[in-house]
Amino acid sequence: MLGFFTNYGVAKQYADIKTQWMLSTLLHPLPTALCGIRTREEAGTALSKLRHLPVEDPVVAGELYGMDSQLLHEHESVGSASSDAITQYSRIVFGYLSIVGDDASFLVTGICGVVKFVGTLLFACEIVDFVGRRRSLLNGISLQILTLAFVGAYLGATKDMTTDEIKASPKAERFSTAAIVAISLHAVTWSIGWFSIPYLIGPEIFPTRIRSLNLFISIALHWAFYFGCSKAMSSPLAATHRRGYYRTTIGSAGAP
Repeated sequence: MLGFFTNYGVAKQYADIKTQWMLSTLLHPLPTALCGIRTREEAGTALSKLRHLPVEDPVVAGELYGMDSQLLHEHESVGSASSDAITQYSRIVFGYLSIVGDDASFLVTGICGVVKFVGTLLFACEIVDFVGRRRSLLNGISLQILTLAFVGAYLGATKDMTTDEIKASPKAERFSTAAIVAISLHAVTWSIGWFSIPYLIGPEIFPTRIRSLNLFISIALHWAFYFGCSKAMSSPLAATHRRGYYRTTIGSAGAP
């Protein structure tokens, strides 16, 4: 979510394209650095606030000891072991949905990022344990199919219309708004399906001894496929007259 609005701010302040991408890229290590500063040292304080108990309380101390024991167990276990492309092109996609101008497209992309952030947060904190992993994944995939199908149908129906013609037609403009909502819903359903569930299931199904290696391989493949989908997206959008891309994407609605 911060990334969307960072890009918006950089684009507003710097007209030079080279400065825009270099500054955005240089900001990437900042969240990692913030997460790594005193993380371990603050664990006791965080547990104290979470449990509403002092740091010296036996419950907090016991939980910290359990964490240390688990980390030690994992280190010993692995000692002898072998070692949604739509988001990337969201400005272009919203341009197809009659959102014109850099300010408008960046702002709508930022709002989509907020929706995705809130959806992921609610899912992680409240929904996943209530609904369950399997049902969350299946429901997320099904809703992604529906939203992508709607966007594809809209692009097919308006393929010969200009932005001005769409704005002049109340019916077409209503469907344009609905398609923007569908993109936001797609972001939410991706968050409760392909985005979150693989990261939850992976640590649960692999034995401790090979967990790190297997998660490394699966996450590396995840981002490799994500990179491939992102790099390939612009060509199918052009070759299939926009609408066809969403129909072919339905079979793989989200990251592999």
